[in-house]
Amino acid sequence: MLFNKKKKLQTVILLFFILLGLPTLQAQQKIGEVSGKVYAKDSKKPLYGANIVVLTEDSVSLGHTTSNEEGEWTLRVNQQPFQIVVSYVGFESFVYNEDALKQDFPIQLTPCYLLPNTQLDELSVAASRVEHLTDAEKYLITEEMRSKASNTMELLDQIHGLRFDKVANTVRVGNETHILFLVDGLERSKDYILTLDPRRIATVEVSKSPKGRYMSEGYGAVINVNLKKDHIGYDVYLSNFSIVNLSGNNGDDWLHTEQPLVNLTYTNKKLSAYALYGYGRAFWNTPMQKYVKYEGVEEKESEKTNKKNPNDLYAYQGNVLVGGLNYAINSNHTLALEGNYNFSKI
Repeated sequence: MLFNKKKKLQTVILLFFILLGLPTLQAQQKIGEVSGKVYAKDSKKPLYGANIVVLTEDSVSLGHTTSNEEGEWTLRVNQQPFQIVVSYVGFESFVYNEDALKQDFPIQLTPCYLLPNTQLDELSVAASRVEHLTDAEKYLITEEMRSKASNTMELLDQIHGLRFDKVANTVRVGNETHILFLVDGLERSKDYILTLDPRRIATVEVSKSPKGRYMSEGYGAVINVNLKKDHIGYDVYLSNFSIVNLSGNNGDDWLHTEQPLVNLTYTNKKLSAYALYGYGRAFWNTPMQKYVKYEGVEEKESEKTNKKNPNDLYAYQGNVLVGGLNYAINSNHTLALEGNYNFSKI
């Protein structure tokens, strides 16, 4: 009987200490939000793409995020942060210390203003915009790059190792032309990516050595365009590419080629839809090759391409129609649907 009483007493004491420790355990596992804003000290303008890292007292990362176009950022953490470091290319870092973070969740920090780093040279700035991943390189798209581009292809043309051919409407990664295009990790048609507004693009990942399924399908490179998560609204894209011949050596056709294109995109927090139509025609009737024949010392006239002897692009007509719908189920899963229709004749 004495043994049973002692056993019961030990059980009660053990349960008491377990219950006593529960509040501490729950406090350690408490999850809350931390948010703030980041601006440039000199211009007072918000900084898009600033890096925010939340640290513990032992300098262990609790998470990281980047600021949006308004300079705003929000991050969920599983314990009280000890320090938050805000950094941006070309600016000095800003640190929120323990005193600023001693408050209950949700923590709303006062805006921080970053000072320009005048000692940072241009080469260092360019290098810090590239993140070397395991099997790809990730490029941060800056406002300067966006200002020089009217579409995605012109944006890609500014990235080292990528080239955009306007006439052929193709992108080359090094010497590779068989490229798979992705948007947020999902396969998309090149025509859709061509019309994306550069203001919507946050980063671009380039893999020059695809692995797994992409390698088995013969792709020599993969380009993944990551869009901003907070973009909402309509985007309309209109373009036309034409080549006009004023020399008179294209027969009766003064217009070599024209390629009008229109795209309409709607985006909100969970749903995005797009529709694109493109048309192209070509009337190449100029000499494509020169053949010189000799009889003695006399040179005969070169053969010319004409309607009776056309090249492959004479009287070409093509149509492309692309439509797609994306629905974000959650942050990790998206339901995507895309249809393509192509028709051409010569």
